Amino acid sequence: MWFLKFLSRRSFKTLYALSNFLYYLAYYVVKYRREVVRKNLVNSFPEKNEQEIKTLEKAFYRQFCDQIVEVVKQVTITSEEMASHLIVENIDIVEKLRSENRSIVYYLGHIGCWEYVAYFAEASKTNDLYIGYKKLTNETFDKLMYNLRAKFGGHPVQDVKLLRTLAQLKKEGKRAELGFLADQSPMPDALNYWTTFLNQNTAMIDSIERIARKLDYAVCYFDVTRQQRGVYKIKIQLITDDIASTPQNYVTEEYTRLLEQTVKKQPECFLWSHNRWKYTPADYTRK
Repeated sequence: MWFLKFLSRRSFKTLYALSNFLYYLAYYVVKYRREVVRKNLVNSFPEKNEQEIKTLEKAFYRQFCDQIVEVVKQVTITSEEMASHLIVENIDIVEKLRSENRSIVYYLGHIGCWEYVAYFAEASKTNDLYIGYKKLTNETFDKLMYNLRAKFGGHPVQDVKLLRTLAQLKKEGKRAELGFLADQSPMPDALNYWTTFLNQNTAMIDSIERIARKLDYAVCYFDVTRQQRGVYKIKIQLITDDIASTPQNYVTEEYTRLLEQTVKKQPECFLWSHNRWKYTPADYTRK
C-alpha cells in the first residue's frame, strides 16, 4: 500500500506517462481480455468495418489505462484538486428535489473513471449520498475501494444491504441519495428484464427500480462524459419524480436508452472488457 501512496503523489503528467506504458503492455503484450473486447465491439457496432473496430479497440485500452492511473491518483488527491476534475451540470434538478425533501436514485454506467463520481457528494454539498457496491473477494482491494468511495463524504453500502439500509433511513424520516452503476450483467437468478442494448438482447438490473418504487424515490441519470484526460462532466437528467405514475420497468428502460446514448457519444470510454453479454434468454430463471 505504501507504494500505491508513493505512486499517487506523482503528478498527473508522470502518471499518464505510466499509462502510456501500461497501454503497450495491456494491448500488445498481455492482450488483456482482447477477445472479449473485440467480440463486444463487433456485436455492438455491426456497421463498423474491421479497421474502425481496431481503432476503437485501441482507444478503449488507452482510456482504460488512463482510468487505472486516475484511480491511483485518487488515493492522495485533495478535495481542492478534485474540484477541477469533476464538473457537474444541471445541479438545479437535484437542488429542487432536495428542497422538496425527496430521496433520489442516481443511475450511471461504467463510463471513464467512474470512481471520480464519488466526489459528487462534496461537489453538491450533501452528506446523504449512499454508494451501492459489490464487495470484492480480495480484502485489501475491497478496503481500498471502500475508502476511495467514502473519501469525499459518500457512504458505501454493499448491494445486498441496500434495501435494508435505505428502508431503515426512510423509517427514521431521513432522506437519502443512492448512486448505482446498473449496467453490468445481473446474476443468473435475476435475469428478469430483457431489452435491446447496443444492438444485442440484454438482461438489465431491475432491482434498483424496485427499490425506488418501494421507497418512492425520484430517479435521475448521470450522463458522464470525458472532457480531457482526468476531467469528467456529469450532466444530470431527470428520469422521473413520480415513479408511481410510470409503468413497470419504465425506469430501467429509460436508463438503458440514456446509457446507450452516452456510450455512443464516447464509445472508447465504456467498459468493454466486462463480459456483459455472457447470458442469453435461455439462461433465464425467475425467482
